[in-house]
Amino acid sequence: MKNEVWKAKEKTQNTVKLSGSYFIKNNQLKGEIANKHLGGMRWLTKSTVRSPIRIKINKNKNVQLSLMRPKFNIKPIYVNDKVEFDISIEVEGTVVDMEENISLPHLKEKIQGELEKEIRDTYKYALEKNIDIYNLEEVIYRKDLKKWKEISKGGFSLNEGSIRNIQVDIAIKITGDYKYEYMN
Repeated sequence: MKNEVWKAKEKTQNTVKLSGSYFIKNNQLKGEIANKHLGGMRWLTKSTVRSPIRIKINKNKNVQLSLMRPKFNIKPIYVNDKVEFDISIEVEGTVVDMEENISLPHLKEKIQGELEKEIRDTYKYALEKNIDIYNLEEVIYRKDLKKWKEISKGGFSLNEGSIRNIQVDIAIKITGDYKYEYMN
């Protein structure tokens, strides 16, 4: 229970606040990860409807966006006796606030970089705890059961290079009062 979350008439109210997630595999607790390390999960979760993101343009200026309905695909690539993964994401965005002008291609490039960074940072943090945070083993199981049986015989393991490529396709649909000559 946290009593700093909501205030009513200058008094705090006891409420429940999620502080992180627990990860379970084969009915055993694999570990817990605090919310601050879970940023990348929102882009690879089917239930994400809308999520805010702040893109730093320079030292003091930002663009606030709302990214909606990420659609993603995780493709296993078999290299000799190991497996790597290519991830592709399509997402739509709206500009909420722009503190300084930035060209649309440059903004898209920054968004792509930020999403890739969040996904990789979350993955690396979970890897240190031996957690398959994006269910990469299940991807193999669902797409190629025979290959999964081969790979899982010696014990499925991931490393920092297991995520090979991350491709992000962003479409800015609404810019509010901010006008771009060419939208997409």
